[in-house]
Amino acid sequence: MPEIGVVLPVFNGEAFLREALDSIAAQTRQPDDVVAVDDGSTDGSATLLRQFGARVVRANRVGQAHARDLGIRTVTGEVIACLDQDDRWRPDKLARQVAVLDAAPDVSFVGALCVTFLHPGTQRPLWWKPAWDTGASDPSLSPSATLYRRSAFERAGGFGGTGVQISEDVAWTARAQDLGLRSAIVDEVLVERRIHGSNTSGDQDLRVREHLAIVRATIARKRARND
Repeated sequence: MPEIGVVLPVFNGEAFLREALDSIAAQTRQPDDVVAVDDGSTDGSATLLRQFGARVVRANRVGQAHARDLGIRTVTGEVIACLDQDDRWRPDKLARQVAVLDAAPDVSFVGALCVTFLHPGTQRPLWWKPAWDTGASDPSLSPSATLYRRSAFERAGGFGGTGVQISEDVAWTARAQDLGLRSAIVDEVLVERRIHGSNTSGDQDLRVREHLAIVRATIARKRARND
């Protein structure tokens, strides 16, 4: 069985962090190492991390993508899972995804189905899908939903060098796939994404502009390969 490392970037996450940590502790396949990157929190996040027993690396407001990269460089393990501080895993998340990687050596990263829910008291954003109100799920390769081989980062680099502010996971996935890295999706809900009004990905106009830039970058890479 491969060793699993978990990376948790944290910035003032006290409101939801305990639920994220509890979902790691509830895994049927426990990780071998958990590294939290505390990116300059001023709330009670550090106390929660100490109580949980995670290895904590300090950073000084480098941002979520670079904090995640720092954790990836620090954590041990042949495969790496990332969990955002406001999301939660279902108990079989790591076990189901490790099984896919064990059975498919040519797959470099594997996602899962994700349900999206509103934190109580949060208004539905304009981009909210009505189907989410009924518990509908979507296939996801977001960091919280994905298990990566370490070799995927060795080939595709990290999240911080993608040149975008809030869509770094989409940009990373596009770059990895352009390099020929294969992905898979577990057809089962394994992650729960929380919408609470302060999500870093909440600026929809910026997200649209970044997605267009990601498409242009993919086209440019394909042209460069064909020249």
